Amino acid sequence: MTATRVRIFMLYYNHSVLRFVFVFLLGALSAPLLFGFAGGDGSSDNPYQISTLKHLESVNDDLDAHYILVNDIDLGGVTYSGAVIATDRDSHFNGSFDGNEFAIKKLTIESGGTAGLFGYISGTALIKNLGIEDSNITRCGIVGVLAGQNNGTILNSFATGNVNQDGEHCGGLVGDNTGIISNSHFAGTVNGYGWVGGLAGSNRGVVAASYATGTVNGQHTVGGLAGL
Repeated sequence: MTATRVRIFMLYYNHSVLRFVFVFLLGALSAPLLFGFAGGDGSSDNPYQISTLKHLESVNDDLDAHYILVNDIDLGGVTYSGAVIATDRDSHFNGSFDGNEFAIKKLTIESGGTAGLFGYISGTALIKNLGIEDSNITRCGIVGVLAGQNNGTILNSFATGNVNQDGEHCGGLVGDNTGIISNSHFAGTVNGYGWVGGLAGSNRGVVAASYATGTVNGQHTVGGLAGL
């Protein structure tokens, strides 16, 4: 091979390598951004990182993945008309959500069906180490600040605020619980019609090492911890 051909080959080779490295690095750096998160790949070992309201709402794009909060999130000024995550019966949350000892603040929901931060939590899901502070939920169906319907596991989590509705299955933390709630609590006011409880509106699951403080009001099947 002549010297001229060698130089041309090396220029082409170096250009190709640099282009490959650039594309590889761009893909690695932008992958979490394309899915709307601060980092992570959604696996249990490397969960998607949530740091903004947009990241939080993007959980709906993959309800089977794993997530972790990396800072507090203030939802002040935003009013939802239903659950923020897993909004209907056909879209249950099936993954894991680690609050990482951070809090979601000023969650406000007005009207809607089964409502809370999560609408529906499936039996395979895990929510842990999550705080929800200064919440205000009104005129919803089955409702709790953390979840409307919980079939999964909630560990080491809490909520504060007010829940007001004139229907049934109204709880401070969870509206209807058929899963597990452990080492968790609610502090605030809960007003409903029936199956009203400080922690859970109705409970057919397991509640352990958990409590509620505040005021609970209803017309029938009312309890300080659970309505049923």
